[in-house]
Amino acid sequence: MSYILACRLNDRIAAIASVTGSMIPNGVNTCKPDRSVPVMEIHGTADGTVNYNGTPLVAASIPNVLKFWQENNGCDQSPNIEQVPNINTSDNTTSEKWTYTNCLDGSQLIHFKVNGGGHTWPGALLSIGVTSQDFNASVEIWKFFRQFSINIPSSVDNPTMTIKPEIFPVPFSDEMHISVKEDTWLVIKDVQGRTVFSQTLPAGNHSLPAQLWNTGMYFVTSKAGQKINSQKVIKI
Repeated sequence: MSYILACRLNDRIAAIASVTGSMIPNGVNTCKPDRSVPVMEIHGTADGTVNYNGTPLVAASIPNVLKFWQENNGCDQSPNIEQVPNINTSDNTTSEKWTYTNCLDGSQLIHFKVNGGGHTWPGALLSIGVTSQDFNASVEIWKFFRQFSINIPSSVDNPTMTIKPEIFPVPFSDEMHISVKEDTWLVIKDVQGRTVFSQTLPAGNHSLPAQLWNTGMYFVTSKAGQKINSQKVIKI
């Protein structure tokens, strides 16, 4: 359910966290968020209900889920991995914290991988199955959530907040055409987080040569005054 909210209601949901959950396999292909969504995934490698490595037609593997959100959020491909202190040596688990860096728009992607953990809530007082007691999922989720907020501007109070640069054609090929209403700082990154364009554009129409860009998805972030927007485009 958390991932459905991230896919469909990301204009109202600031961030999501999933414990022992996943995306349905088809959802990985059909989910098209309008922005970078902060995501935390907590999962045990020995989960017998929602398999860490996925179940055909039922649940996507956690590595595939992480790859989807890494690309959607424009984070670096390889996470920083740190060991969670093994403060309880009798719970039959160890844990790792994966942090994907340089995500767009201040978003984050974090994964707690519970080695040996089952379909359980880390830190729960009542342990049913193999449960990590090395960290508390509720505490980590709150620390994660409190970093983010989402503003839903009133079209009456501030009608320009939702204005985005017009990008065409979509998808594009050798040239990307962009129209901006005011001086706009623009940065474009590929799915590996590499910047292919960064420049302030004056109000008007612009053509960006893209012959040397690889085909695939690109993330366009724009800032005009206090207004920041992001969108995704495809090169074919």
